[in-house]
Formats: sequence, structure tokens, C-alpha cells
Amino acid sequence: MLAVLAGCGVPTHGGHAHVATQVDQLTGRSLGPASGSDKPILPDGVSLEDGLTQDEAVAIGLWNNAAFREVLAELGFSRAELIHAGLLSNPVLSVLFPLGPKQLEFAAKLPLEVLWLRPKRIAAAKLDADQVAERLVQSGLDLIRDVRVAWVDALLASKRVRLAEEGVRLADRIASLAEARLQAGDVSEIEVTNTNLAALLARGEARRIACDLELAQQRLISLIGLGFFDVALTLDDSSAATAAAFSVDVGRLMENGLTARPDLRAAELAIEGARERVRLARRDFLALSGGVDANEDGSEGFEIGPAMEVGIPMFNWNQDGVARARAELNRSLLSYVTLRDRIALEVKQAHARLRAAEEQAEIWSHRAVPEIEEAVRRAEKAYVAGDVSVLLLLQMSEQLLEVRTRQIEAVAEVSRARAELERSVGCRLESSLARTEPPP
Repeated sequence: MLAVLAGCGVPTHGGHAHVATQVDQLTGRSLGPASGSDKPILPDGVSLEDGLTQDEAVAIGLWNNAAFREVLAELGFSRAELIHAGLLSNPVLSVLFPLGPKQLEFAAKLPLEVLWLRPKRIAAAKLDADQVAERLVQSGLDLIRDVRVAWVDALLASKRVRLAEEGVRLADRIASLAEARLQAGDVSEIEVTNTNLAALLARGEARRIACDLELAQQRLISLIGLGFFDVALTLDDSSAATAAAFSVDVGRLMENGLTARPDLRAAELAIEGARERVRLARRDFLALSGGVDANEDGSEGFEIGPAMEVGIPMFNWNQDGVARARAELNRSLLSYVTLRDRIALEVKQAHARLRAAEEQAEIWSHRAVPEIEEAVRRAEKAYVAGDVSVLLLLQMSEQLLEVRTRQIEAVAEVSRARAELERSVGCRLESSLARTEPPP
């Protein structure tokens, strides 16, 4: 009766709730409902009409990204494997019918080895299910990183469009100055032609950058799960613009990465599961069945009594199963070491990338841009006064646009590097690192 009751029970594990809790603890973001839907669902408090912030894009992506929701469906398969591990084999009933001189006989048999093998099978299946859940948490972190980078790319493209439009206006203004000086007889028609050509090239570049913006927006829309629908996005970068620099210590980051990374936890669970399967394989050859045997016409009439069937392990001790389980354990150990080394490399590279990006952004924003803007203003005044040629003014204007482009690219690279570092560490930087003021 105990064996039957145990076989009727259904083992459970965290499933979608576990993944949602882990993602929320590591990133502060929530997953959407477990049930699938072919229509987008916006999280509470998120609207596309007032501008899409980076956090809102991440929230929408976690709720609607089709590829991520498809991966989450693996939880159903791991639950099915866990249920299968807890099932008992059905009893077997054998009946000999009383035909001719043969009396009626029957025997019922129920495997008993499951009484000590079932707990180990369930334990191994639970570890596998938890491993799947941790890998899905890592998939969520990867999606968050991808959405953040795509949002930064779209924002960068929009800023480059505005910068290109400013370049067009600047080129038109220089062309107008050249026309005025031509009317005054101060310059030749060749200089005017050069300014008009520069204005034409600026318009062509602006059209190309506008196309890049559309492509970046479409990629972002696809990542957040709205690619099938007609959606127009307006990005809101008011919160992203205030990000402060971090005092990042690579040793502490590596420690956090080895603690928080879900894929490393999944590798640890794989080792535990492999060890459990080794122990299970060493006992899996045991075959013991209990039952009853009865006949209709014995020496005392109807007779019934207990029976037992034992497999004699003379030749097969499940040697192949044990060898396979040990090989799986060895591979799991090596996979853990490989992943640990890769996490260390990813953290170091992301740390170095963030430091370099912050230094570059500091140079372009606080030194290069102010200097070139002042130089262009002096060159325009000098050109109006006739002290410099139009060629020098064009060169200075092109340098201004180039420096401003480098500036916004450097700021975008800081955001990309920050997103990559948080993914490498496995949690938000705010949760483990102290903020410092930007360097002077």
C-alpha cells in the first residue's frame, strides 16, 4: 500500500515561478505570465506613447520575446521527466485458465526495487529540472543584455540622425556665407562650388543614417516581441543619461560572477545530478518483485500465498550504466571548470571594456567637444572677416561633426559595456558595487 501511494504522488519543482523569482532577484525585472499568447502583453505601468525607456524595453522583452518564451517551454519537459521518475511500474497479473485437466491459477507481481530506487531517480530528476531552470534564468539575463544593447543602438542612431541634420544645416550655412562673399567679390566660384558640394554630401549622409535608424528600431522592436505588429517607437533617454561611473574592482566582480551566474549554478547542479546517477547506476541492476500466487484446486482447496522474484546478478551488474554515469560525471566536472574560466575571462574583458569606454567618453565629452566647438566659432568669424579660406572652414566643420559623432558613440559604448558587465557578473552592478563620482 505504501508503494502504491508513493507511486501515485507527483513530484514538483519550482518551474516558471522559480525562474521568475531568480530573474527578479538578480535583475529587478519580472517575467510575464506562464501561459503563452500570440498577442503582445504590456507589463503594468508600461506605455509606448510617452517614450520607451531602457527599463521599459527590457520589461516588454521579458514578457513578449517569442524566442525566450519558447525556451521557457522547456520547463514543461523537465516537469514531465520529473513525473516519469516518480512513477511505479504497473503490476503484472498472470492467469492460467482451467482448460482440460489444468486448474485455475493466477499470480500478481509488483516490482519492489522501486522502493529504494525511486527516491534516487526523483532526486536526479529534480537536479536536472533545477539545472534547466537555472539555464533559463541565464537565458533571461542574455535577453536583458541584448535588449539593452539594441535600445542603446537605436538611441545612438537617433542621435546620429539629429547630428546629421545639424551637419546639413551647418553645410547650408557655410554655402550661404560663400554665396554672400562671392557677391562681394571676395571668393571665387570654385569655393562656392565646393561648399555646395559639401552640403549635397551632407544631405546624402543624413539619408543613409536615417536608414540606419530605421534598421536599429526594427531590431529593437523585434527583440521586445512586437516585430509582427505595426509599432512606432519613441525612445526616452532621460534616465539613461544620468548613469554614474562605477568604482569597479575586477576581483570583486569575479567573485560576484562565480556566485551569481545562473549558468554556473546549472553546471554545479549538473555535477550533483551526475553523482546521483552514478549512485543510482550502482544499484540499478537489482531486480526484486513481490507478489501473490494462487490456484483453484490445491490439497486444501483454494490456495493463495506470497511470492518473491529475485534477479541473480551473476553476469550483469549494470557495468555499462555505471561507466556511462561516471563518464557523464567527469564531463560535468570539466564543463564546470570550462565555464568557470570563461566567466572569469568575460568579467575581465567586460571590466576592461567599461573602464576604457568611460575614459573615452570623458575625453570626448569634456575636452574634445568644447575645444572643437570653440575653434569652429572662431573660424566662422574669421571667414566672415575674410581672414581664412572656405577650405579651412569646411575642414573645421567636418572635424566638429566627427568629434560629436565620436562623443555620442563613446557614451553609447559605456552603456553597452555596462550591460555586458552586468550580464557577465550575473546581477545588477548596483547590488554589489559602490557608486563613486565621475573623475574630474
